[in-house]
Amino acid sequence: MAFSRFNAPEYLQQTPTGLFIFRMRVPLDCRSIIPQRELKYSLKTRCVYTARKHLASLLPVVQGLFEDARRCIYCDNKAVAETLQWPSITPAIKGMIKQARLSSVTQSFLRLPPLLVSSAIEATDRPTETSNVSPATLSQVATAKDQGQVNSVETKGISVTKSVYTIRRRSAETPYSTGLPETKPLSTKVYTEGNQTIENSPTTLFTAKKTTAIGSHRTAAKIFTFTDIQDAFFKEKEVAQAWREKTEEDHKAVFNLFLEIFGDIPADAIDKGIMRDFKAVIVQLPPNMRKIPKFTTKSIAEIIATKPKKTLSAHTVNKYISRLSNLFSFAVSHGYMQVNPAGGFKVKLHSRPDEEREAYTIEDLQKLFDTPDTSQPSRYWAPLIALYAGCRLEEICQLHLEDIRQEGDVWVFDINNRGEKVLKNLSSVRLVPIHPQLVDLGLLKYTEQLKARGETRLFPELRRRRDGYGQMVGRWFQYFKKLRGIGQGKTFHSFRHTFITHLKHKQVDPFMIHELDGHTINSETMGRYGKRYTPEILLREAIEKIDYGIELNVAYQR
Repeated sequence: MAFSRFNAPEYLQQTPTGLFIFRMRVPLDCRSIIPQRELKYSLKTRCVYTARKHLASLLPVVQGLFEDARRCIYCDNKAVAETLQWPSITPAIKGMIKQARLSSVTQSFLRLPPLLVSSAIEATDRPTETSNVSPATLSQVATAKDQGQVNSVETKGISVTKSVYTIRRRSAETPYSTGLPETKPLSTKVYTEGNQTIENSPTTLFTAKKTTAIGSHRTAAKIFTFTDIQDAFFKEKEVAQAWREKTEEDHKAVFNLFLEIFGDIPADAIDKGIMRDFKAVIVQLPPNMRKIPKFTTKSIAEIIATKPKKTLSAHTVNKYISRLSNLFSFAVSHGYMQVNPAGGFKVKLHSRPDEEREAYTIEDLQKLFDTPDTSQPSRYWAPLIALYAGCRLEEICQLHLEDIRQEGDVWVFDINNRGEKVLKNLSSVRLVPIHPQLVDLGLLKYTEQLKARGETRLFPELRRRRDGYGQMVGRWFQYFKKLRGIGQGKTFHSFRHTFITHLKHKQVDPFMIHELDGHTINSETMGRYGKRYTPEILLREAIEKIDYGIELNVAYQR
C-alpha cells in the first residue's frame, strides 16, 4: 500500500483511500523492549485537521513510551522492563484514538505520561525532577499502585530519576482517561469544511494553531524536530563561515549520538528529562567507540551492557553537553524551542583551570631541545616558535613568508586570518615580536632561502588536513616527546602555557601578555579604548625578558 507524503506534520501520512495514519519508527535501542520496526495506527479520519489533533495527543504518549523503555535498558531494570508488556500497549493507544474520535472536543494533552503498564492504564501526571530520594526496590517499582513516587538510580555519579505511575485496570465500559481534568474548549463551532465541522481545542505542547486574517482559513504550524533545528544550525554556520571542518564534525558526532539514542524527536519534547537521560547514557560509553572494531556494529544499549572499563572523561562529557547547548541556544533564539534544556548539566570538575594543562620544566625543555628533530623544517621551528612567541600550533603552521616582516625596526610574526588562514577568535589577530634567540638560530635566513626558491609558505612541506596544517606536526610531537622521556599531561599546547607562565613570573604587565597570546582583554577601558602596545614596547618590556636558562646549540641549516 502506498502512502502520500503531503504537506503535513512529521509522522502523519495518508493512505490512497484518504485515511490518515500515524507512523513512527521505533529507535534501534528500544527494540529489545518494543519488538516493532515502527508504530503504525489508523486515525480513522480523512480530515487533516482532526488528524493533527490526534497526532498532538499521540506524540507525547509514544515519546514517553520510548523514554521508559530506554530507562529500563540502560539502568538494567529487568523488573520494570517486565511491566512494559507490548501486547497491552497497542490496545491502550487505540483506545485513546477511539476516545478522541468520540469526544466532541479533542482533549489537550499538555504532558501525557508514558504507558508503563501490564494492561490498559490510567496514568498520573509525570512528577518533577527530585534528588536525594531513597530508591525503592525493583519489585516495589513493578507493583506500586495508587501512589506517585520517584526513585533515584545512581549511575556513575549521575542521578537518573524514574517515575512510578498510578496503575489501575479499567473495565471494558470505562473509556481510556488521560488522568487530566477536562478542559473547556475555547469555543465550539469554528468553521466548516464540506460536511465536517472543525472545532477548536486548547493549544497543545506539540502543535500551535494559527488563524490568519483572511476569512476563516486556518493553517497548522509545523512540528519541528531535532534534525530540523540541526539543519538550520549548520546552514547558518555555513553562511557565516564561522566553523572549521573539525569543529563541524565534532558537533555532528554529538548530534548523531543524540539521534541514535532518542531518534528524531520533536523539539518541544526535548526537556530536562531528556538531557538527564542523555547524560546518564554518555557517562557509560567508551571514548572513540565507533573506532573500536568490537563496538562498530553494536547499539548503544549493547555497548553499555559490555560495561567498558574506560569511559568518557568529565571533560569530554562536558564538551558533548556544551555542543548540544550551542544547538539549543540557537533553537531558542530562532523560535524552535522556548528554553535551553542543556543548562546546568555539566560535570563539576575538581581542578583549577590553571591545573588542567601542565607547563614544561627547565629539565623538560632541555630534553626536547638538546637534540631537536631536523628532518623537516616544521619539526625544528614549530616548537621553538611556540616556546618564544606563545603562538598556537595552527597559527604557526599556517604562516606565510609575508607574515614574517618588519613593523618599524622590529621583526614580527603577523598572526592574521587572511586567505585560507583561520584563527580561534578576533582577539587572535596580533603582532608578536620575534625573539632574538630565533634570529640567532637562523629563522630569518631560512625565510630568505624559501623566498629565493619561490615558496610562499613558511612550511611548504605541510598540507592542509581536516584539523588544519598543524595536524601532522601535532601527531609527530606526541611521539617525539615520548622518545625524550616526557609523559602524559604535557602536549604541544604546553609550550603556550610555559610562555605565559614565564612572562607572569617576570612580572610582565597582564595586558601585554594578553596582547601577545591573543586572549580577549576583559576590560572596557583597556580592551575597547586602550590602543595596542607597539611592537617596540612589546619587544623591550616582554619578549626580550624571556630567558628559560636552556642552551640551544643546534642551529637549523638547510
